[in-house]
Amino acid sequence: MSDMREAGKKKKLKLNSLTSGIRLKSKKSDKMKLRYKISIWVALALAGSLLCGGSIWLWLAGICAGKFLIRLLLTIALAIAVYILTYALIIGAILWLLIS
Repeated sequence: MSDMREAGKKKKLKLNSLTSGIRLKSKKSDKMKLRYKISIWVALALAGSLLCGGSIWLWLAGICAGKFLIRLLLTIALAIAVYILTYALIIGAILWLLIS
């Protein structure tokens, strides 16, 4: 009877490891599918730019400039958030000292 239980546990263990492997592969394949879709859109955008008389170098410069602007906007947003939180902390500390 105990042999059958051990065999059942081994089967469950094998199935669990198998299904978790399948889950991991599906998550990885989803990321790969997303990268594949992005690369197709980039290739189509580049082809469209070339057909309309655009330059590859200008297209790449636009990507770099866009990346820089996005980073700059995120940095400014973070700085504003830190600024607001700092002043909220200062005002809160002053009020706490006045109340107590």
